[in-house]
Amino acid sequence: MPNVAPRTAITVAQGRAMEQATPDVRVELLDGVVVATGGATPWHAVMTCALAAAIRKALPRHCRVAAESLAVGTRVDDATFVHPDVTVLCGPVETHPSDDTVVMNPRAVGEVLSPTTALRDWNDKLPKYKGMPSLQTIVYVDHSRRQVTAYLRLGQAWEEVVSTSTPMLLRDLGAELKIDDLYDEGIADGGP
Repeated sequence: MPNVAPRTAITVAQGRAMEQATPDVRVELLDGVVVATGGATPWHAVMTCALAAAIRKALPRHCRVAAESLAVGTRVDDATFVHPDVTVLCGPVETHPSDDTVVMNPRAVGEVLSPTTALRDWNDKLPKYKGMPSLQTIVYVDHSRRQVTAYLRLGQAWEEVVSTSTPMLLRDLGAELKIDDLYDEGIADGGP
């Protein structure tokens, strides 16, 4: 058996410093391990903007939508920060104690899945999102078919809602996500 050196976990502050030192490379930190994120396809970029616009239309005045450049921490005791494609912030922003560029209290996140990130989004990031006390809504827009999956917090549990065409009510945000409008926006650039 080959002798393999163990991976050394790094902190949120170290991960953000690494990312800020190389601004042309975006990374996420999952359990102390740096994961590089790739560049977006035209379809992904269009869908991200369409998702942000659809959510923004119905938000209350005290809520704002942020782009994927925002770093979101999952828990103070977890060496993780990610860059959701869309983040909704409501009220005062709380930041990570070791790095004030990492937001800790998003109300909602949205991910536009891609072939290279879908498994990580489902297997690694979704459980992290569900463990965040402030998070009330998680939206995943599928890249391989016309389908949106939302997770809506109900007390301590999560309700999964899937739609291929019927408008989806994101209760906590008071936003109605029109699936057909969303995909019609991105279809021209090679989406599903």
